[in-house]
Amino acid sequence: MENYRGRWRGRENLSPGKHDIQFRLGGIGSDLYLEDKVIRIQVFPFFWETNIFRVFLVLIGLVAMWLLVRWQFQRKKARLDLDRRLSTLELQALRSRLNPHFIFNCLNSINRYILKEEKGKASYYLSQFAKLIRYTLDYTSEPDVSLSEEINVSRLYVELESLRMPEPIQLEVHL
Repeated sequence: MENYRGRWRGRENLSPGKHDIQFRLGGIGSDLYLEDKVIRIQVFPFFWETNIFRVFLVLIGLVAMWLLVRWQFQRKKARLDLDRRLSTLELQALRSRLNPHFIFNCLNSINRYILKEEKGKASYYLSQFAKLIRYTLDYTSEPDVSLSEEINVSRLYVELESLRMPEPIQLEVHL
């Protein structure tokens, strides 16, 4: 702080570190020189200027980023779990509409007609079976199915069952 002539306003004029402040003692208005005094001071930085504070900020930033990544990962995992659950439920709905035993019976009946060389019956049975499969697959993906569509699918199902039986099955729908 040599050659500093002015009013010391406090910490703003000094950078952090050790400083020597020299005072010249003497009389006012006279050339009387008494002595020079030196005071050694150390100015500490503000807390936001310290390395510890900077490390703390970096750690807070890293923790915040980790929490954000973790939150996004958990959100994505929850979405995947929900999609997997939805797929499982859709498959269960499809399986409940198309009983594997019923499909096996239909295919065996078609095979029986082919072996007996009843091609007309086999072709009709196969086309009705294909129509039922198509309706079932179409309606499984829709959230709502009209009553008339549901009745048509039920009639097809009963017709296919009736074709397998020696005695026809009658279906009456009253609304």
